[in-house]
Amino acid sequence: MNFVFDLGGVLISYEPKKYVEKLLDNDTEMIYRLIFESPEWIELDRGTISEDRAIEIWCKRKPEYSEYIRLVMKNWIEMLVPVDENVLFLKFLKKKGHRLYVLSNFHKKAFEILYEKYDFFSLFDGLVISYREKTVKPEEKIYRILLERFGLIPSETVFIDDSPKNIEAAQKIGLNTFLYRNHLELKKFLNKFLGGAIVEA
Repeated sequence: MNFVFDLGGVLISYEPKKYVEKLLDNDTEMIYRLIFESPEWIELDRGTISEDRAIEIWCKRKPEYSEYIRLVMKNWIEMLVPVDENVLFLKFLKKKGHRLYVLSNFHKKAFEILYEKYDFFSLFDGLVISYREKTVKPEEKIYRILLERFGLIPSETVFIDDSPKNIEAAQKIGLNTFLYRNHLELKKFLNKFLGGAIVEA
């Protein structure tokens, strides 16, 4: 069986709103939306804009918040840390002979830093990262790239993601799916899907 994992929100913690609230005292909701819900954030995932250019655009859009914008972006990658209990599932699945893949929307700079920093990436048989492909989930193209590049059969592949839109897109092309909410639900799903006890974590 093939297991395809999203990164942010599944294998790597991604809680930008909490990060902004912890970093700043005022206007946190507005600054969160200005950055993390902007069209430029998607273009960073798509690999069609640089981080420096995105910051320039946000600062021009809201010049009175330029200092805060630069502060948020200076260390935002620090909030991206492995979800250790889910990484344990990777090790278990690999040990059992399953093939592991990544399908994730990610910025170039952030991904390159994480890839060098964390050794669990060595467990994967293949990775499809949005900035490299110039397409993002939930666009069908990125799912097709995954299937065709690695010769995956949809009915023999499980896609795990925390976004309902991404899950819906995967279902349309025949992938088995699991909408991730928390570690315990994922554990129950894997246990049921594989028909046996999985690693205790």
